[in-house]
Amino acid sequence: MADRYWRPSWFAIRVFNPAMTALGGATLEVAGRRTGKVQRVPLNILEHGGERYIVALRGNTEWARNLRAAGRCTVRKGWGRTEYRVTELPLQEGAPIVDAYRAKWGKQSARFFERMPDHAQHPVFRLDRVN
Repeated sequence: MADRYWRPSWFAIRVFNPAMTALGGATLEVAGRRTGKVQRVPLNILEHGGERYIVALRGNTEWARNLRAAGRCTVRKGWGRTEYRVTELPLQEGAPIVDAYRAKWGKQSARFFERMPDHAQHPVFRLDRVN
């Protein structure tokens, strides 16, 4: 079930994501697993239990596959850049993170969870800062 993917629309890819990036929100940067080209995706970082996490709302996305392959990423926020090692959580460990994400950003993320309600459909990654 974790391989399900809700492809973003042309508008999301070409207009919404670049606009969110330009507005200075948190942006994930990860190298493409085939091309090496940096992919930029706006996202919310969840701080939970002293750790930082990201949740793939659209399922097994390109950026989630790229994170698995790269094992690291950069998160930009404003002018700041932070390097992270990433670890994908096993499904049973990811479920409480997905619940915490839904509690914090429920309105913003409701349509993703309505379309893909199973926790297993949303990969979860822990971000560990690289010193």
